[in-house]
Amino acid sequence: MSTRKDSEAPSPSSPAKSQHRHESGSSDARVGGSAHKRSPKQKPKHLQKAAHKPNTAAEEECVYVLTLKTSDEIAVPINQLRETWFPKKLNRTPAHLTYFHALPHSQLNTMEEKLGSIASRFQPFQVAAAEPFQMRRGVGINMGVGAKEAKSLHEQMRGAWMDFLSEQDKGGFKPHWTVMNKEDDEKRVDEALQEVKKELESDRKDGLAVGLELWRYDHGNWVWHNEFLFVGEANLQERLTDAGQGQPDAPEPGPQGRKQARMKRMWRSMSFQKG
Repeated sequence: MSTRKDSEAPSPSSPAKSQHRHESGSSDARVGGSAHKRSPKQKPKHLQKAAHKPNTAAEEECVYVLTLKTSDEIAVPINQLRETWFPKKLNRTPAHLTYFHALPHSQLNTMEEKLGSIASRFQPFQVAAAEPFQMRRGVGINMGVGAKEAKSLHEQMRGAWMDFLSEQDKGGFKPHWTVMNKEDDEKRVDEALQEVKKELESDRKDGLAVGLELWRYDHGNWVWHNEFLFVGEANLQERLTDAGQGQPDAPEPGPQGRKQARMKRMWRSMSFQKG
């Protein structure tokens, strides 16, 4: 499990952390520049609805978002679809899978203890995209392979935290990626649904779920707080390091390999960066 937390002043040699403006009422986020200035007593817009507020006695200092961390093998191609179909002016973050939208700061120690315990028991597991589905104003992609494990994780966390979860977060969990949202053109939504379906039928999208990531919601921005890597990945890396082994030399990439490498660099630089 990583021990780095909330470093908002990265060293000059490391890239600045991205901050992410949340799209109210959805599991997507938009990268923000500076946060919109508010009075300290003014609640973030998405928390003004009672269903989105944690069930705690006092007003929370801040809340946290929890997401599933996946490998580039699936994160990059799913994000390519989002880049293609998400309205350009609104799309400022890669596609991702959200477990909880508003976890209370007052319970942070309890939550991190639970996340560390879960990560120590879970191995990385296979995940794959399944069929797309139409949303009211967009298109999502269901998780196929790995959905059972992802739901098991959700049930463990929800069961432990039920007393303080918001009404929204107490609800069911359907693991999916959003590749289009907030699109007013119904024909464009239908076109996206058909094209995404064709793409998934012709080219399987799969990879690994490798951990959990916790983000602090800061007046409209997502700020990376901590990660909890599933122990299987961490132990493998430790064994390779102890044995003096690294990754095997990769062959010179062809055009397709170079394209994938560019997409991976884009993924790392666009959003969800940690300094």
